[in-house]
Amino acid sequence: MSDEFATEMQQLFGDRMAWAMGPPEPDKDWHQSTATKFVQKKDPTTGLLAWLMIVADPSSRTQRRVKILCDDEPVIPEPTGELPFVAVEFVGLTVRPWLNDRGCKFQPGRRCGCRVELSIRARGVRAVEPSRSTPTPVPAKRPGHNDAA
Repeated sequence: MSDEFATEMQQLFGDRMAWAMGPPEPDKDWHQSTATKFVQKKDPTTGLLAWLMIVADPSSRTQRRVKILCDDEPVIPEPTGELPFVAVEFVGLTVRPWLNDRGCKFQPGRRCGCRVELSIRARGVRAVEPSRSTPTPVPAKRPGHNDAA
């Protein structure tokens, strides 16, 4: 039984698209990399290379980290027009819930700060044409506080 669930863009991103805050970057394998040698992480289940992408979710006004699993570097076009961002959609989306216990500091009479977070993974990314009703991205709190890839 897997703890990963398939999902669609409209379930995760209400506007069925997200704004790429930059190009996908190789995800660092922190266990194999050294100070002088960068090793890209591979997904243990599929063996595919992992790429990280930060996107703005216009429907929730947050930033999310999405891990893209593929052997070739995902490419999105350069921004054109008046916005410095590119509208994208992900294919083969899955989410994996996990418990973020970094805020869990027990104190009598107070609630624990644990939260359930979502690790978002995709098999690909492509540029899309944003609709005229889609809001532009708004700076939000740092990625990693809401989601982990």
